[in-house]
Amino acid sequence: MRWSSRVLRLLGFRWVFPVGTMAVPWHPALLPLVLASLVVWTVARVVGLAVGTDGGVGGSVIGLSVGFVLVGMLLSVPVLAWVVLALGGRLVQALLALAAMLLVAMSVAAGGDPRWLAVLPTAYVVVWAAQAIGGRIAFARLRRAAGSFVPVDVRGRAVVLPSDLESGTVRDVLVRGAAGAVWQRSWQAGDGGTGRVLVTTEQAAQLREAARHALPGDTALEEVEGGTVLSWTGALPDDAVVFDVARRPDPAGLLGRDLWHVGVEGRSVVTGSARVVLPVPLLNAFHWVSLTSRNEWVVGFGRGRPRKVGPDRRAVHHLVADGGSVDPVVSPDTLAALDRAWHDVADRDADVEQLRAAALRGTVDRSAHERALAELRRGGAMLLSADAADVLATWLTKARDGRDQQQPATIARLLQTVPDAAIVDAGDRLVDALNSRKLALRWELTPDLDVTPLPRDMYRFGNHGGFGLAFDRPELYVRVGDLVPDLRPLVAELDREMALGDDVRLALARWNGS
Repeated sequence: MRWSSRVLRLLGFRWVFPVGTMAVPWHPALLPLVLASLVVWTVARVVGLAVGTDGGVGGSVIGLSVGFVLVGMLLSVPVLAWVVLALGGRLVQALLALAAMLLVAMSVAAGGDPRWLAVLPTAYVVVWAAQAIGGRIAFARLRRAAGSFVPVDVRGRAVVLPSDLESGTVRDVLVRGAAGAVWQRSWQAGDGGTGRVLVTTEQAAQLREAARHALPGDTALEEVEGGTVLSWTGALPDDAVVFDVARRPDPAGLLGRDLWHVGVEGRSVVTGSARVVLPVPLLNAFHWVSLTSRNEWVVGFGRGRPRKVGPDRRAVHHLVADGGSVDPVVSPDTLAALDRAWHDVADRDADVEQLRAAALRGTVDRSAHERALAELRRGGAMLLSADAADVLATWLTKARDGRDQQQPATIARLLQTVPDAAIVDAGDRLVDALNSRKLALRWELTPDLDVTPLPRDMYRFGNHGGFGLAFDRPELYVRVGDLVPDLRPLVAELDREMALGDDVRLALARWNGS
């Protein structure tokens, strides 16, 4: 094997990797040699037909057609297609088609084949010429139209943009275009989207302070070049400047499929990238199958490199005129967005306060406080109050006597968002709350189980008894044990009765060594 590899290397062969680490032996002169041989052979046959020394081309054309189909089949096989493409298979297929058409045309012209066969090369050339010439004319026309498009003035107005945007578009329309508000459509069908306005540093600071640095729901503040952006989700405004983007159809195959119609205020412009047909008629036909993306037929003449027609389809901000600057202090859109955000903060705080009161009473119906719980998971349990750890300890004490199997786990997740200092301050309350076998452990209630040592007031959940919090949320016991040493003997006792897992055992070993 090593000997043969050395011989191949001396002969000029190299390993190529068309797909990942798949190695294929390849000689850099092989493709040029194949292409040159095909060209020389075709020219020789054409000359022979022209001078009358070549009798017929039926067998040759059939052979070229079979080769064309065979290469197309190879290009249609997943993974193998990448190998064939890397080795120049697409160019070989195109030259086979061109050679076949040239031989048929010359054979008909020389009288070697019936005249009706001229339909094939004639149609081949007519379609190619129409696409090549028509594509260049259409490209020039679209480029002129894109260059003469007058940008839209959006100063102080709401703007609705597509969901698929180039990075920085919203900021550019807000800052450079001085739009009052910029909306970006959501990916889902409907009339909703994300709205954004510019706010001052002082406005943003006041809102953050009122929200205790945890803005509610979908409200967010983001620092961008040129200012601070306040964003939220909602219904799209009715009186906005709307940019609609749709793919430009290309039924004649003149410019490819990467052009887009951008419509705004009754006007439209085509942007994107055009690919016109090459000046040489090189036909391909195969079914491209990618294991991760496309699955489509590729039938047509080869095209050149992409050529820009205006900005990229996602860069609609180039179609917006410079608008100076917007003053967030007096902008109606900014003031309306801030007013909405302040109301959302007040509503959020009211919901959290209701949950806090219910937790202290011990009568928490989680379904009635879903919004408040979502806000606490998002913004942290300290939204409850400065004594959030005490509130959660009280709630946990009452929950272990309830019949909601998931409620202790909900409280445990909230406790994980409480700062260490607050955990330490409420250490005694938390130790009392966690000092419960029926809260920490879980028993499988089989017919032969001796229930004598089990907690007498334990509620049964199906075939199990106990909440099993130490199994479901062992990190809570470990964290509180790290911060409050009084909990450590309880955790050790629970682990002796029922193994609580590796995390708890590692914590016990660490505690015993400290």
